[in-house]
Amino acid sequence: MKRLLLSMCFSILLTQVHAQKESQESKISIDSMLVNIDKSTFTSGILYDRVTDWAALASFNDDAKNVSNSKHFEQALHELYKASNQQKFIYYKDLRKKYTKNKQQGVVDIGILNASFHQLNYNQENESKGGLLKKGAKFESIKGKSPFVEKHLFLVSPLRGYIKGQTITYKFNDSFLFDVATTKKIVSLTVDFDTNKKYAIYKNGVFTTKTIQIDYTKSGYKTLASTVVYADSTQQTTKAKLHVKVLDATMMRDPIVDGTKDSIHDSTIAFQGYSYDENETTPIYGKLEYRIFYHKDSNGAYERRLLKPIVIIDGFDPGDLRKIQDVDNNNPNISDEDHDSIEEMMEYVDSENRRHYIIEELRKPENGGYDVIIINHPNYTRGAKTINGGADYIERNGRAHASFYKELNATILANGSSEELVIVGPSMGGQVSRYALAYMEQKYEETNDVQWQHHVRLWVSIDSPHLGANVPLGTQSLLNMAAETGVVEAIGFVEGLLGSPAAKQQLIEQYNGYSGSNLKQDHLNAKTISQGYSENRGSQFFIDFYDNLYANGLDNSRGYPQNLRKIAIANGSITGSKKYKNPFKSNWYTLNENNGLRDDTYPDSKEKVLDITGVKVVLGPRIIGARLHSYAMPEFSGSGLLARFYKLKLAWAIPIVSTYDKHLFVTNNNSRGNMDNVSGGWFATQQQVAKTTIENMPSVLSWYELRKISHANSFIATPSSLGFKNPDFKWGEPIDTNLLCDDEIPFDTFFAPKDNERHTSFTETSVNWLFEELAGNEQSIPNYTNPTITGDPEVYTGQTVTYTIPKVAKATSYTWDLDFNYNTINYTPWSIISGQGTTSITVSAGSPIIGYISCRPKNSCGTGQLSYKAVRSYNSVGDGDGGDDDPCDNNYKLSISPNPNKGGVLTLTLAPDYPTDPCDDINPFKQQIKNTVEIYDIYGSKKYSGIYNSNEIFITGLRLKMGVYVVHLTTANGVKKEKKLMIE
Repeated sequence: MKRLLLSMCFSILLTQVHAQKESQESKISIDSMLVNIDKSTFTSGILYDRVTDWAALASFNDDAKNVSNSKHFEQALHELYKASNQQKFIYYKDLRKKYTKNKQQGVVDIGILNASFHQLNYNQENESKGGLLKKGAKFESIKGKSPFVEKHLFLVSPLRGYIKGQTITYKFNDSFLFDVATTKKIVSLTVDFDTNKKYAIYKNGVFTTKTIQIDYTKSGYKTLASTVVYADSTQQTTKAKLHVKVLDATMMRDPIVDGTKDSIHDSTIAFQGYSYDENETTPIYGKLEYRIFYHKDSNGAYERRLLKPIVIIDGFDPGDLRKIQDVDNNNPNISDEDHDSIEEMMEYVDSENRRHYIIEELRKPENGGYDVIIINHPNYTRGAKTINGGADYIERNGRAHASFYKELNATILANGSSEELVIVGPSMGGQVSRYALAYMEQKYEETNDVQWQHHVRLWVSIDSPHLGANVPLGTQSLLNMAAETGVVEAIGFVEGLLGSPAAKQQLIEQYNGYSGSNLKQDHLNAKTISQGYSENRGSQFFIDFYDNLYANGLDNSRGYPQNLRKIAIANGSITGSKKYKNPFKSNWYTLNENNGLRDDTYPDSKEKVLDITGVKVVLGPRIIGARLHSYAMPEFSGSGLLARFYKLKLAWAIPIVSTYDKHLFVTNNNSRGNMDNVSGGWFATQQQVAKTTIENMPSVLSWYELRKISHANSFIATPSSLGFKNPDFKWGEPIDTNLLCDDEIPFDTFFAPKDNERHTSFTETSVNWLFEELAGNEQSIPNYTNPTITGDPEVYTGQTVTYTIPKVAKATSYTWDLDFNYNTINYTPWSIISGQGTTSITVSAGSPIIGYISCRPKNSCGTGQLSYKAVRSYNSVGDGDGGDDDPCDNNYKLSISPNPNKGGVLTLTLAPDYPTDPCDDINPFKQQIKNTVEIYDIYGSKKYSGIYNSNEIFITGLRLKMGVYVVHLTTANGVKKEKKLMIE
């Protein structure tokens, strides 16, 4: 799912100028109140009081703003369509079918609304000032006054919000002209496309110009100014905005130069949706689109032949908003700045703050020289049905992948390569690939047909919801309440995203309406017996999907592929932490550019996570026009407020429809905990809601105030991304990873951070871990709770000392090591007298030296994390000057930074302990500056060596595995310094 939503684009709640009351009850109530009213002056047939005026059409041309856009145009059209009792205009979804397709780059249609409509002449505060009196449930006319007031609207807008190209083509035609004005008839229309030149477009009932081509020199928002002249000789100017991305040659893709190739795969294996899905009546063949990024040879040139593929799969992406690269972004309402491509998701920042794109790294010979295949799930049609590939049934996408892997293996074989595949599945891509690979194994067992062999050596699951995902129920409730009241974008979000097959298949907590003011429980706390629980509960989509997933594949495989190495990368903490690095400003929704990341935590249970208040200024006073509140879930067995949605009908208020103020409460019966704040990969749900709402403020409101925001929440809980086989426990607890010997998860190993990270994101550490696995070097499981070795750190030669480590869960033995590197001939070594294999050893201290005692727990499954302790020995009791060491040696200190290090740049510095050093004149480091630097691992293997003519040493290109190392620095005079180095 796109970051859910990497392109969950929460285009929501009042976005642009959306929202209106369109319930049948409101319409009937108003019309039934008018049965006794003379309607001879109601000539338009359009009563604006039937809807809530979020588009503010009655005052739009009078307002100083008078500026529309594509979203506002659709909302205006929808309000007029509903206000006419669906007798005039067209339903906005039907109009969208006529838009120029997005693939026609640089082309945008223009919509025109010229409408007369009416409002009731009713003054609620002083009826005598209006034309109507309210008598019970009916209106009566006031003699001599009209019961209706006629209004007029003129609106012209592009039907896209964002477009790119070198030349922009504006199209005009009758399909997008809605002229229903009774008096203000259009005579002529001219448009200035932000070029200070007016173009004649329309005259005397016909379009005189149907296409206008404009060359812009700069990217940015363009303001179109449209001027109409009416038959009564009056004129009106209205404006609209469009974001234009001007392309030049450097921004155009060249597959030859880029070393890429684009292809489409039509699946040969069909899937039919669940029997109760009314939209699925026949089996449907899936469709994939993909781009090959060919590998580089030793000279840096691309070899355009598929030899060593690594397949990376896109995740949840409703509407196919997330493209493979930014240059592919043709969505009319998403700019490059708001668009996250798959390429951008596959990036990380190293310790020197340099950005790396993983796709490019994988293509290099030193990193394996892979042919990187990025797979996208597009929108496509099958007959009369349109499939939303990025949110479609996971089984259908999974079968399409199985079909593709068969084709891919045949291509590799034909190219003379014997390489096996690597499959990487981030987020929902992990579910798709899990299903595909297990499906192929099952088919091969059933048919013995070698075409079903997947030939995959490594499967990588990245923060994938093997037990389910979480979109905060407070946000779901807020969206559904907005949809109930007619918010156009909220309706689209609820139907197209939350209502998509993939979302209903994976969400643990799903909104399914309410009774009174309490949410219904039937779709909450989803789980299945197949996952390892004692009962099935939740939506039928969730139950059926996970049952299908777990039943897929070989017997007793639990739906996981078996004939390969399986590894997982989780973005959620394994220490039980709720901490994460927040990239947003503390009191706003924008990025914290100047101060970068800041420490933050997931919201507390029942905490208000979002408070947006819409304000309207009416002749001076401020009126609260909207309140959007959402809250984190309560803890297990607790109850609390989850969401509030309030809106005020701001003009021509009819008492029975003047406000909507809904509070929804919930009881959390999920014994796993509060899914909003358990350890897990995070998604910035509230940040997306706030950004979209505030940046696209409805015209009817003057501004929005962001009064409270908790930006992010847990999206993929760590136990879910690791697929625990017995998941019925508290998910917020630390996960014991010292030695996973109880077959608790289906993976051979995994990587997870100490604190929570953004969903499907990468760090230098996780990338290094992954690249080692790709190279065939099996990696151990991280552990951030190393037991501490206790014992005397300073002893004398010959002294007997005991060192102890606490018992490690699941460990059956303990391997102790002594790491002391003597450079002299005659010395007494440190030695273990007794206790090897137990939690406590007795040691005899050797000649004066600094070194390390380490311990690694073991059992039949393997080894656990290394613990270590620095120790030092002297010649005799109380001898603290280093024994036979140079008496001035201790006045100079060797420092290392950064330490711990991530395998990047290392700085070594020799400096005095204090500014005035009494040994300065005779100190050996000043006689001749020639330092030999060596780095050893804990087992004494040399990993690095270099000679430097400086006491400030910079080591670059250092690539070490995670663990403990010792840095040895030896001067030209043989004086030695040692320092521990940790690589994280």
